[in-house]
Amino acid sequence: MDDEELGLPKPKKYEGERFSALDYKTEEYAEVQTLGEAITLRGDKAFLRDVTPDDFLDDTPPGVEKIGIADLWSDSTWEKGETERNVDLERSAASLKAGDLLKVRPCSEDISEWGYRFHLVDGTTLPYEPYHDYDDQLFEDALENLFSGEWLACRVREVSCFGEDGIEVDPKFCWRVYSCKVTVYRCGSAKL
Repeated sequence: MDDEELGLPKPKKYEGERFSALDYKTEEYAEVQTLGEAITLRGDKAFLRDVTPDDFLDDTPPGVEKIGIADLWSDSTWEKGETERNVDLERSAASLKAGDLLKVRPCSEDISEWGYRFHLVDGTTLPYEPYHDYDDQLFEDALENLFSGEWLACRVREVSCFGEDGIEVDPKFCWRVYSCKVTVYRCGSAKL
């Protein structure tokens, strides 16, 4: 069955940024002292690329603070005729749409290697993770600095699906990446 018959979006070809951890050794990051500083610098550059004038509007309720923009992702891989495609995972990832509200909940690293997971407001766990190292850094720092009664939320800005059925080096290998860009908020008692 193809994506449409499975109720999944047709994937676009990925033509975005290609980055390797080795890029942190390039001239662009020569002045930083630590890997953490390099990750922060890369995150700052991504923020400047993604931010829009609307991000500076004071449109949040009292007790809610915009703290950043992040990319989340969920991936699925399979080999034609050899391994089964995880359609349920993909449907869960594909269910998000612009405007959806997610909660970020801390959890044991036994449950998620990140120490947190993303949930719909109704409690449904989503298969998303931070896309980049600087996205993880944003969530980790924000979670560590929450006061009692505060929580993190994300408002979905946009969603996309990339993928291929067969790649040049392995025609049986298929992949999908579901990504969403979110605005991250620190929330107190107010509802978002």
